[in-house]
Amino acid sequence: MRKVIGTLALLSAGMLMATQPALAQTTQADIPADPIGPVPLGATDSNSGFILSVWSPSLPLSLVYYTGLTYSQLQPNDITPDTGLTLDFGFIPEWGALAGASDLVYNLIAVDAAGTAAARGLVTTAALGSTPFTGTNGDVNSITGAAAFQNFAGQVNACIGTGNTCVNSVDAQQLAWDERYGGFLDVSAAGAVGTALGFYQMVGQAPAANASTPALVTRFQNTLGNLGTWLLTNQGQLTYTIAGQTTVVPLPAAAWLLLSGLVGVGAVGRRRKAA
Repeated sequence: MRKVIGTLALLSAGMLMATQPALAQTTQADIPADPIGPVPLGATDSNSGFILSVWSPSLPLSLVYYTGLTYSQLQPNDITPDTGLTLDFGFIPEWGALAGASDLVYNLIAVDAAGTAAARGLVTTAALGSTPFTGTNGDVNSITGAAAFQNFAGQVNACIGTGNTCVNSVDAQQLAWDERYGGFLDVSAAGAVGTALGFYQMVGQAPAANASTPALVTRFQNTLGNLGTWLLTNQGQLTYTIAGQTTVVPLPAAAWLLLSGLVGVGAVGRRRKAA
């Protein structure tokens, strides 16, 4: 009898485990396997390319990688599901060219540079978990404009040609662009390679004519409070992740019947032993 009860208990446990929901599944977005330039600048179509920039503050070493995604594909509602999400861009080509630097930093950015200042915007990395920073229409306009992102992306295009990676050719512009995008971001957009970064959107608001109008800054997070994070590892692998929620799944009727049977078998066993 004990052996029967033990076997039924194992079957019940296995059934219960089988009914438990799996963790949020990793979802691979529509990331091109081999994105090809030129990088969209976002000046006319509101949809620039999403660029990873890596550089050494002390050595003339840098790398720029066009991810193949664009600004419109990286809106908060699109990549912050409560079910969780992982975007894996794989290992960055030509990563080995940066092997001589031990102080590499990185950031990521895409912009909407069309229209008035109130219509423009950008998505950017910044320190993970920090309170959303502040900015103005003037800052958004300056970061997305011809003297900043478009100039930077244009030099990237001159370097990468029809590929997607540029090594050691735009370091001077990267240093001018710097961790705060020419000083127009009031926090650093960059972090050390191997350190996770948060993700934010910064868009202009009306009235557009007033450069001091506060911009709207949104932190990428889902309704559970989980933050979207970017990570570039020391091996050159780039990923975006946001944790999800495990959904409670009702126990199937068959499992309840099995549990009822176990209770009945146990009761019968006790009666026989008492007799």
